[in-house]
Amino acid sequence: MGAATPAALVENGTRPGQRVLTGTLATLPAIVAQADVGAPTLLIVGEVVALRERLAWFETTQAEAGKAT
Repeated sequence: MGAATPAALVENGTRPGQRVLTGTLATLPAIVAQADVGAPTLLIVGEVVALRERLAWFETTQAEAGKAT
C-alpha cells in the first residue's frame, strides 16, 4: 500500500457522537493529531473508504432522528 491509499478513522462508531476523519495513509496521522480523537476508534484502509459518501447510513439515520424530535 502506498502513501496515497485512502484511509479513515471512525471515532465512537454507531454512537451519537460518531465522527469520521478521512485522508490518505500519508495525511491521516496529521488530521487525527489535530482532531483530539478518543477511543473507541476503528481504522479503515483501502479503496472502500471512497464508498463513505454513498454508504453514509449512520449520518442519514442520525439526521432523520434529529428531525423527529
